[in-house]
Amino acid sequence: MSEIIIGQVRFLLMTSLLGMALMGAYDVCRFLRWMIPHHGIVVALEDVLFWVAASVPAYGMFFIYNNGEIRWYGALAVFLGGALYEWGISKPVRQLGDRYLSRPKRKVAGFLGRGIRKCTEGMKRGVKKIYSAGMEKREGQGQEDGKLDEKSEKSVGKDVRKRRKKMQDKRKI
Repeated sequence: MSEIIIGQVRFLLMTSLLGMALMGAYDVCRFLRWMIPHHGIVVALEDVLFWVAASVPAYGMFFIYNNGEIRWYGALAVFLGGALYEWGISKPVRQLGDRYLSRPKRKVAGFLGRGIRKCTEGMKRGVKKIYSAGMEKREGQGQEDGKLDEKSEKSVGKDVRKRRKKMQDKRKI
């Protein structure tokens, strides 16, 4: 065979392997999405960024093997390599990932859930401290012997009066 034909066969094999490699990398992104669920907009943004980044090695492949000329059969080979990976290897790989990563997924979800819960509890405590400090300051200004005058008492809602009463009871203890 002539060297030109061997070069073109090598080019087709390399571009089809590139398509398989790109789909394998996309499977990694799928695993990450499966481990940590994402919002639809974030998934779309990840897809755009992934395929823009995937164009770099694809262009590099065309540059090295074809002097930067993009040939339709090379692009078709990349697409067919990705399709072969998707139809053949991807499903068993995802099943293995599901089998071996379902326990770590629960652990990651539990860890993230506990972390988020602790953060929100901490924020709630901080807000309560700030609120109670403001209430004490306000109570100290308009009170005489722990009672508000009638006008200010009417302007305050029922739930606020209940909280004030609880705070006064706590101080007595």
